[in-house]
Amino acid sequence: MAVDIYRRGSIFVLDISGSMNDIVVENNLSRLVTAKNGIKEAISTSYKTFNGNEYVKLYIKIVPFDTKAFMNDIPLCELTSQTYSNFCSQIDGIRTRGGTAIYKSLAEVLDNLNIIFPKMPTYLDFVLLTDGDDNSSGDDVKKKFAHLEALLSQNKGKLNCISFVISQNADKFVNALQQVLPPGSKVLPITNVSEIPQQLVNFVERSNEEFKRANNIQADLVVKNLLRMADIFKTGSVSAQSNSELDSILLQVQKLKLAQEKNN
Repeated sequence: MAVDIYRRGSIFVLDISGSMNDIVVENNLSRLVTAKNGIKEAISTSYKTFNGNEYVKLYIKIVPFDTKAFMNDIPLCELTSQTYSNFCSQIDGIRTRGGTAIYKSLAEVLDNLNIIFPKMPTYLDFVLLTDGDDNSSGDDVKKKFAHLEALLSQNKGKLNCISFVISQNADKFVNALQQVLPPGSKVLPITNVSEIPQQLVNFVERSNEEFKRANNIQADLVVKNLLRMADIFKTGSVSAQSNSELDSILLQVQKLKLAQEKNN
């Protein structure tokens, strides 16, 4: 039986300019290490939410940037039990480099979306983490974000865009970024840098719930599992193997029903 696969995508565009090496007083870690820890916790949240769900595929892309975007440093990852640990190790390996070119780097990422995602996600989180600003024009970037929204719309997808500004003077960068990001995007000034991991987890948790509601995933999974049961019974005989599969399906349906009741 053919089934729909829901592609849940996340892009983390991460500032690796030299100032990201500054130590955060609250946790005695650098801004970059704190941001990397936040990304890993956000990824872990999504992994725990959808691990074992055969109808949802998680795709994560990390793009470090300084004066340019390093598109190929970390390949796109389909997050599974086999890839999870190695992907987190690749995040740990990210180091600071040079200056800051936010808008140029965003444009590079947006220009390469069709390469990053051979198939556009059903739902895409676009997360920018930076501690500064540059003087580049944002007009071109704004047009490119509009193109991204059009691509997702064509594929019945949705863009969820947020920027975290990691700085004691974050407020002065917020308005500039707000002019560039799509309408409805959030720009959060983070003056207490140690809060980044929890802020990222909160964002991803809300986004995961929106993703499930937008695709009616809980109800859809119940239907798909019931259809699988029907296919088994159509064979006319229930073997030990198919009987075991039926038990597994019924357990999944029961879990989904409990999840629905909890959400209601």
